[in-house]
Amino acid sequence: MVYSNTKEWRKNWWKKYYKKHKKEIKARYEKNKMHIKKVHKKWMLNNKDKVKRFHKNYRLKYPEKTKAYDYFKNNNRKRERCQICSFKGKLYFHHIDYKKNLGITVCNKCHHKIHNKIIELKEKNKRELKIIMYALDSIYVNGNS
Repeated sequence: MVYSNTKEWRKNWWKKYYKKHKKEIKARYEKNKMHIKKVHKKWMLNNKDKVKRFHKNYRLKYPEKTKAYDYFKNNNRKRERCQICSFKGKLYFHHIDYKKNLGITVCNKCHHKIHNKIIELKEKNKRELKIIMYALDSIYVNGNS
């Protein structure tokens, strides 16, 4: 396979390497998790201009996602519990449709389950989505709760 640049080659190499050594990499991360977090936090504090530039570029690259995130941050923090497991604590807004700001308020654990397809939230047809939302208690659509 011919690569147009080094970055592309490195990305492909890393994918193959990760598949082959997945367990070892995860074990190494778990062993050094606290150290990695400290180093990351220190880097973030020492490179504020790079972090700012990254966030600015992200907002320009994904305007729908950032608009939806801002909507949740400003309007939907009134939810106090996860709509799946009723956990009371730090909550996230899982977007099912960014354009309509359609989603549910979930805890970190349930959010990971949704993304890992343990909890299925499908948008194949609107009726099915409404049934799922009804089962999860409530729905946010364009500011209505």
